[in-house]
Amino acid sequence: MRSFPLPDLDEDSRAMISELISPPPPSLSDDDDEEEEESESELEDSDDDFTRRGATAAAAAATAAADVDDDTLSLDGKSSSSRKKKKPSPYPPALGARGGGWVLAQFVALFLVVFPPTAITLAIQVLGIFALLAGIALAAAGVGSIGVRSLSPFPVPRRSNQLSERGAYALVRHPMYGGLILFSAGAAAASASPGRAAAALALFLILENKILLEEKGMRRKHGASYEAYAARTRKAIPFLW
Repeated sequence: MRSFPLPDLDEDSRAMISELISPPPPSLSDDDDEEEEESESELEDSDDDFTRRGATAAAAAATAAADVDDDTLSLDGKSSSSRKKKKPSPYPPALGARGGGWVLAQFVALFLVVFPPTAITLAIQVLGIFALLAGIALAAAGVGSIGVRSLSPFPVPRRSNQLSERGAYALVRHPMYGGLILFSAGAAAASASPGRAAAALALFLILENKILLEEKGMRRKHGASYEAYAARTRKAIPFLW
C-alpha cells in the first residue's frame, strides 16, 4: 500500500480534527431517564402523602377537641336546666285544670253533712227492698210468659225449645235469672249483711255462666233468629244488663 504524506496543519485545525475523530462522550439512555423521573415522582408522592396524613391527623384532633367542648357545654346546660326545673310543688294541688277535684270533694262532704252515714244506710236498705220486690216480679213475669211446663233448671235447651219473644222476654232474654239476681242483691242490701252480700255475688257468677251456656245452645238451635233477638234485648235486667 502506498502512503501519502499529510500536509502540515496548524493547532486549530488539529483540534478540530481530533474532536471529529474522537468518540462522543457516553450519554444516559432513555431507560435511565425514565427511572430517574419515576424515582423523583415517587419522592414527590411520598412527600404529598405525608403532608395529607399530617393534615388529617390535625383535623381529627381538632374535631375531638370540639366534641369534648360540646359535651362539656351540653352537660353544663343540662345541669343548669335541671337546676332551673327544680321548683317547689304547688300547695295545695290543683286537682284538675280548674280545681274540679275540690268541687267534687266539697259536694261529697256537704252530702254527708246533710245525710249522715245512718241515713245512707237506711237509703241502701230501702233500695234493697225495692230490688227484692222487683226481682220477684221479674221472675214471675218470666214464668208467666212461657208457662210452667217449659221451665227447666238446666242451661242446655230442650229439643222442643221454642224461641219466645213475648211478655217479659220482649225486654230481656233471661228474666228469671235476672229476677234471682235482683232478689238476692236486694235481700243483702235490705239486711245489711256481709254474708248475704257474698252469697249474692256467688249466685251472680253462677247464673252468668249458666247464661253463657244457654245462649250457646240457643244460637246453635235458632241461628240468625236468636242473633237478631239478642241484638235488640238486654241480657237479664231490663234497661240495665
